[in-house]
Amino acid sequence: MRKVRTVDRGAVPSQLAGIQSPLNEILSEITDPRHLATLGHLAVGLILSLLVKWHYARFGASLSNREEFSRIFPLVTLAVIVVITVVKTSLALSLGLIGALSIVRFRTPIKEPEELTYLFLCIAVGIGLGADAVSFTVLSTAFILLSMAVLGFLRGGFLRGGVRGGHGGKSQNLHVSLQSKQPGDDFNVETVAGVIAAEFPVCEIRRVDRSPSGTHASFHVAASEAGQMFRLMEKFQQDFPELELSIVEQQRVPGV
Repeated sequence: MRKVRTVDRGAVPSQLAGIQSPLNEILSEITDPRHLATLGHLAVGLILSLLVKWHYARFGASLSNREEFSRIFPLVTLAVIVVITVVKTSLALSLGLIGALSIVRFRTPIKEPEELTYLFLCIAVGIGLGADAVSFTVLSTAFILLSMAVLGFLRGGFLRGGVRGGHGGKSQNLHVSLQSKQPGDDFNVETVAGVIAAEFPVCEIRRVDRSPSGTHASFHVAASEAGQMFRLMEKFQQDFPELELSIVEQQRVPGV
């Protein structure tokens, strides 16, 4: 004999109410003015971090992986906004944040102070927006970036940054290495540095080694076109056949 299953119609509305209750809570959280304000802060932070990123790629004086390094600026800024927004209303969370940050370490060394300065600017933007100081943060960031651009122009850094940035940060960073082919052979580092600087306006000597086995010199240059590299190779083959020339792309390689 088959059993007939009866359904309690009164239980259906109660189940629906149990489902609708969390949905209503979620909707109320989404439409909360405080959360909408936080989303606005995140949007402003994204715009400011992209502005800082462009400024660093355009006017920065660093030769090593500027394009790669500046990609973390938006992430750092947005992360700091979220952290400050969460902990600003709770003393316990603030103390916990201090304890958490005490164990954070940079595994990749920052080789140039300029990199740390721009990173600190992104952190400052995140703190200001997280603390609801939107107008002050926007005006301060604009003033800082404009001041740095003007100061760079006055000391010639504007033109130098334009070459290094390859008209928008599209230049290619190269590591040029020179070494004697025969043990004991020596060469004038100043002379070869002048030859390299004649082809690459942005040229820095990074390392010079002298030993009984010969001389080794390393340079860091910024190339705006591939033809510069080929012309340099032809120049050294003609004028310095006794030297070994090595050119390595350094866009994604840490500075030497």
